[in-house]
Amino acid sequence: MADFQFFPTIVGGKAYAEANGRKVSMKNNGARQEGAEGILGISDGIPTFDIDLSSVCPVGGASVDMWQYFVDRTTIAVGYQPIGSFWVGPFKVMSADLDDKAKDGTSMGSWKLENAGPMTKVA
Repeated sequence: MADFQFFPTIVGGKAYAEANGRKVSMKNNGARQEGAEGILGISDGIPTFDIDLSSVCPVGGASVDMWQYFVDRTTIAVGYQPIGSFWVGPFKVMSADLDDKAKDGTSMGSWKLENAGPMTKVA
């Protein structure tokens, strides 16, 4: 039986322990080249990566201060493991949604990160 584990997202050198979900969107950004003869090929674009993190937002603070990264517009190193390889790259927190519920006292966050430079395969 295979052992399945969720590999944490590493933000600024720390495991973002409160993150309970991650969606990574990738695009090659190539464009179809068309001419009078038909389709001529596809141009090489620049790959882009977007990471959507969902997290619990503890009142006493989190292991990674995503709020401060957002406010300061800081470029941070973010690492994650898609399909068996570990990748790291520079990212910025571009938007955030916070959802607080008075009824049950929960506070949840959603953080959208966009890469600010090339990704590097580490392992």
